[in-house]
Amino acid sequence: MAKFKVITSGSKKIKLDSDQVIQALANYLVDEDMLHESEHNGTMHYHMTANAGITIELLFDQPDENKNLTKH
Repeated sequence: MAKFKVITSGSKKIKLDSDQVIQALANYLVDEDMLHESEHNGTMHYHMTANAGITIELLFDQPDENKNLTKH
């Protein structure tokens, strides 16, 4: 994963909507092996901490236990 470079003399602003933020965070977590592709259904809560870090809480949906059962 590429590291970010901060440019202080620019005048460019980028605004991300909440879906873009969630997608970017999820992509980062997958790239860093903190989240696996199979862990994709659920809810993500995030907030910025006082030191500009981000705390992420992931709540995964319970797998449907009946999905793989066959009727006899």
